[in-house]
Amino acid sequence: MMKRVIKGLLAFTFAIVVACGFQALPAHAQDICQVCQATSTNPCIIELTDTRVRAVRVETAQDLLVVIANNDFERPVKITVGVSGVQETISLQPNQSVLKNYPYHAYPCFTIQANSPVGSPNVTIVAAQADSQGG
Repeated sequence: MMKRVIKGLLAFTFAIVVACGFQALPAHAQDICQVCQATSTNPCIIELTDTRVRAVRVETAQDLLVVIANNDFERPVKITVGVSGVQETISLQPNQSVLKNYPYHAYPCFTIQANSPVGSPNVTIVAAQADSQGG
């Protein structure tokens, strides 16, 4: 009887150690692509209303299509897009949209950030890519 209780307590203690000790990876080991997965049947829609950097998971070796829309009717906005280690800054006037095509890329995610000269940005991003490579 006592052996069974001790085994049960050891198993319970081990479960607590595993659950608490390995709950989260260290910051350098976490996957930075946390927003969503962009595919042709399920595009990723992101509302940028602050200046935080967002990361979107994508498949490598496939074209990435990104629609960027400045929803503000009064203020311009600057969008920084990082694909395959290269950053591009796109300036949009009030109520302007742009379609960007990023061909073959090597990284499993891209980053995007919006900045407005006055106030908070109001930008919508729609990202999509093919589910498989066409032949």
